[in-house]
Amino acid sequence: MPNGVKYVIMLIVLVGLAKILQVIVFDSEQPKKNKKEESAIKSYEKSKAYSGTPGNLNKKKKADKVGSIRKKKVEDTNKRGRKFKDTPNITLESLKNNYLSSLLAQLPENQLRKDIVVRYYRHKKDLNKVYKLIEMSYYIHEKEATETAGLGSNIIYYGDDVPPEDIQIVAFTLLEEGIPLKSIKHTKFDWKAKAIEIGTDTTLINEPNISIQEIQDFQKQLIRKKD
Repeated sequence: MPNGVKYVIMLIVLVGLAKILQVIVFDSEQPKKNKKEESAIKSYEKSKAYSGTPGNLNKKKKADKVGSIRKKKVEDTNKRGRKFKDTPNITLESLKNNYLSSLLAQLPENQLRKDIVVRYYRHKKDLNKVYKLIEMSYYIHEKEATETAGLGSNIIYYGDDVPPEDIQIVAFTLLEEGIPLKSIKHTKFDWKAKAIEIGTDTTLINEPNISIQEIQDFQKQLIRKKD
């Protein structure tokens, strides 16, 4: 065989081997390339969902956290500001357990409360019903009724600084004890700001008694404007 033909055949064989090696290397690199492409796509989609940059991702996380905190604060505020008409099942027993008990726990043994005074214009017709309040540590400041002697108590007046819970407790108690309570009104006297006054209104004698529901729905009304 001539030398020229031999060289041509060897060249063809070498070129074939080179092609085979190229295919083998390409096939081995392809999976790696595919994985890199998949990873790049996922990174792009993730960054797109959070406005494109890692910085924005951190900002979004912080914004979500702040939003969650603010939402909780609003919920807590709404809860603290909830009015009695939103809790229609409130009872004397629940007020004793949830409100009064915490106050009494702070008092020395056998001592009456000094933060609230119950002013009571005593009527014989009331018997001893109003004194039930002493069992709940209310201090009762008594005066003998003169202008309304022979009648009975039928109204409560409250001062600006009296908590609604105390007004409700007194009203519930009077009704339970059989006092024909007709109305709950705001007092016009500044010096009675920390007092609940149990008195008599002659214009209300023939009016129906206040209902349990009205006490449950009670809200303080400060009808007098302050300077």
